[in-house]
Amino acid sequence: MNNKHIGFLHPGSMGISLAVAAQNTGHTAYWVSEGRSRSTRERAESNNLVETQTIDELCDKCSVELLRNKAKKRKDRLRYGRWEG
Repeated sequence: MNNKHIGFLHPGSMGISLAVAAQNTGHTAYWVSEGRSRSTRERAESNNLVETQTIDELCDKCSVELLRNKAKKRKDRLRYGRWEG
């Protein structure tokens, strides 16, 4: 199996489990640190996700990008609209 570079925009409680599952199957998990909370940063770092600063950087490095977003406000959902249908 080829190692894939998989990007996770939101490594929260659900996203981190997906990222760790990807790592456990031999893939490299990336995340976007821009605008994320301290708890998200700590979660990503403690699980050895590779940090990218921006969404554009994540897209440059990863062949797959995943978004699990439970945005409470419409404008938050639209911020990452390029992944949502």
